[in-house]
Amino acid sequence: KSLDVGSKKGPEFQGEQIDQMDYVLKQLKETPYSRRIMTNLYQFHDLATGHLDPCCYSATYNVTKDRESGKLVLNMVLNQRSQDILAANNWNVCQYAILLMMVAQVNDMIPGQLIHVIADAHIYDRHVDAIKELRSRPELPAPQPADSFLPQIPAAGRRPGGRHPAYVWPFH
Repeated sequence: KSLDVGSKKGPEFQGEQIDQMDYVLKQLKETPYSRRIMTNLYQFHDLATGHLDPCCYSATYNVTKDRESGKLVLNMVLNQRSQDILAANNWNVCQYAILLMMVAQVNDMIPGQLIHVIADAHIYDRHVDAIKELRSRPELPAPQPADSFLPQIPAAGRRPGGRHPAYVWPFH
């Protein structure tokens, strides 16, 4: 099986581009317990371009073993320099949780923990009312991914996610 998780190239080493996800996938297959399995999206040579620096900038992969099954478990530590809670929190968590599941699946591992470290999580003044509205809603169960992501959990044991009415907020 082949897994294409995008074309983000990593840093240049002696004039060559390194495809970071190819490196991660290769290391997880060959040396799963290595402490060097990571990606880094922060490119210092791009700082002068005036573009927004990546908020989520590195992911470190860590492999443990499930005591009951003996199967390998893939965990991820996601580092983020800045996060607009209203606009990005849910997106970042979902995006990297799905990436963790995809990488675990292609390596025949169990998806484990996603540890999300945010250096500066913030709520802008103009978002306070929207945050209050969203927090006032009852908590609903989180949706479960499709069967292809979690083959080790029987479909009968899964629950559908809940759904609130949409909240439209000014994005400016």
